[in-house]
Amino acid sequence: MKTKNKSKINFAELNTKFGGVYALDFSSTIKQNSAYTIDQVYNALNSKDIQTLIEMSNYFFIASGQYRRMINHIATLHTYSYIYTPIITDFAKGLNYKKLGTSIDKITDYLSKSQVEATNKYIAFECAINGTFYGYERDIDNQIVLQELPPSYCRTKYKINGNYAIEFNFKFFDDNYRDTNLKQQAFDMLPDEFLSLYNEYKSDTSNNKEKNWKLLNPDFTRCHRIVPDGTPFLAGTFPDLIDLCEFKEIQKAKSKLELYRIIVQKVPIDDNGEVSLEQDEVQDLHTATRKMVTNKQVEIITSPLETTSIDLSNKGQKDTDILADATASIYDSAGMSQVIFNNSKNNGLAGLKYSVTLDESILDDFIAQCQRWYNYKLSLITGKSIKFELEFLGITRNNKSDMIDVFRTSATLGGSVMAMLVATGIPQYKVLSLLDFENNFLHIKDKMIPLGFIFLIKPISVKSLRDGKG
Repeated sequence: MKTKNKSKINFAELNTKFGGVYALDFSSTIKQNSAYTIDQVYNALNSKDIQTLIEMSNYFFIASGQYRRMINHIATLHTYSYIYTPIITDFAKGLNYKKLGTSIDKITDYLSKSQVEATNKYIAFECAINGTFYGYERDIDNQIVLQELPPSYCRTKYKINGNYAIEFNFKFFDDNYRDTNLKQQAFDMLPDEFLSLYNEYKSDTSNNKEKNWKLLNPDFTRCHRIVPDGTPFLAGTFPDLIDLCEFKEIQKAKSKLELYRIIVQKVPIDDNGEVSLEQDEVQDLHTATRKMVTNKQVEIITSPLETTSIDLSNKGQKDTDILADATASIYDSAGMSQVIFNNSKNNGLAGLKYSVTLDESILDDFIAQCQRWYNYKLSLITGKSIKFELEFLGITRNNKSDMIDVFRTSATLGGSVMAMLVATGIPQYKVLSLLDFENNFLHIKDKMIPLGFIFLIKPISVKSLRDGKG
């Protein structure tokens, strides 16, 4: 049989025209899910670019479930349960009960309006995600309101009375409120000292480059940090968060490759090694097969060459291990146990309790800052007549039962009953009101007789129960 081939078939051309095997551009299958590259993260960390790190922290809080869980874990770990106590400074004289009653009323009124527990949880959240919290405490409509200040226009360089002092950049009003009426509305929503200090800044004709920075009244400002330099607490996890995102995209691309299949149809050749079909016939054969196979994940090869099957799939176990390791790396960088957030074969329960204990200690300095601020505030309320101190009890959502047992044991030995009651979740300012309401108005304790007490008073025999005389 003579060859019908009148010209050599260009298989490279055939491949291009008729959709044969395509070389996959692996990088094109990976989406850039992160708004930041790994190099940008390392540059910000190495240069301590706090503003950029804050922006990254807010991005990851939205984009990463792991990061969001860790931030919330830190912010809500402590209950911020507290007691406040008068301090005896002269043991010979003891407490002045007449002045004590007046001071307690003032302090109880302030603390009940301040919502101490909820306020400090929010401040802890802001510190964890933004590094530093800047706020101004105000009394509005008989309620204590903590007005948050824009962090990019605030700074703290020193302490007053043991607390971080806040300096405010009064260029804020020129930068954000060009319209005079809008600027006045902004001042109306802020404490009076803002307008006073702004006018002071505008009237300053000196060449002082720092004249736009003014110290706000430390009696009302609150500034707190978890990390002393003001960086977001979990900034060290940013590289691992990006790695995990990239690993997930790689796994997704590999999963797509596993779906590809290749069908090989071999063109007949004669004894001389020549293709026994015309080029148009080969093209028609390839096209017809392509039309019959509608699955887009299946490719067609039409070739006179021997073709070896290529397995595009890989073993899924290895990819799973890579993702598990990448996820574990995030929690390792954060210094937290992965078991707290999800169960993993890579983490046992042996060290969980110790890990949680370490997590509870993360906010020790932050809680000390809050305690110093409240004690300073209480000294302003009571003046020199009598000294009060507030103390957080160190109760967390994990150790609450243990701490209640500690305070209960202490109370049975003559220790504080108030600490035990507060540990159960009742604020101190509600304790006396609650007991008075129950005992003197509802008389609950007179009406509730313990079942065991009934049996002790009058033992009941089985026979009397049967006779209905119990």
